[in-house]
Amino acid sequence: NAKAGASYKFLSINEANISRRNLEVFAPNFKILGNFGGNQSLNTVYEIFPAMANDAFAPNTSLTLTVTGPDGSIITDKNGLKLENVATDKTYYIDLTAYGKYQITYTAKEKDWVTENAIPLVKSIFVIDEIAPQAAFINATQTTAKVGDVITMPELVYQDNITTNEKMVVERGIYSPTGKLYLFKEGENAIKCAYAGKYKFIANVLDEFGNMKSVTHVVTVTQ
Repeated sequence: NAKAGASYKFLSINEANISRRNLEVFAPNFKILGNFGGNQSLNTVYEIFPAMANDAFAPNTSLTLTVTGPDGSIITDKNGLKLENVATDKTYYIDLTAYGKYQITYTAKEKDWVTENAIPLVKSIFVIDEIAPQAAFINATQTTAKVGDVITMPELVYQDNITTNEKMVVERGIYSPTGKLYLFKEGENAIKCAYAGKYKFIANVLDEFGNMKSVTHVVTVTQ
């Protein structure tokens, strides 16, 4: 028990060690009052919950948020408010109208204090494309051949709802009657038939989000 006239020595306040510091260098802490971030679906409404900040030395700490879309532009909420450095004491609702990453940047800053330590914290919302590309073989007229013949993979056409053809990954190959897979290198599209049986051309088309479409074409080879 302390006696009358005793003094107290604080070793830390709000996890900030102050016993041997001449300058307070700790940024404020803050908390989001609800769920945040994660994967979301296209054309849905996302709820940005209120958040609060505190600092043991600077009770007038401010907290703001800014929301940007996948293209880096500032997002406007459903009430028409541009969400750039806005207060976090209310709930905001935004429409997720594009695929990609939305970012909510919270900035807690000390006010009316010797220093103005500030800490930004970014929370990400991912709107992921779950639709596989469209792909097909065209002019796939060859369905039979003889041992010793050279068979050629039909022309492959493909497209995606988001990813351009230049950014898609395409793998081409063929399964022999023995079950062995041969992957075509760049510029290859044909193989000489060494065995009788079914040869199966296969093409895998992947978009930027990892969605894949596989197409096949079978040629039956006889002696």
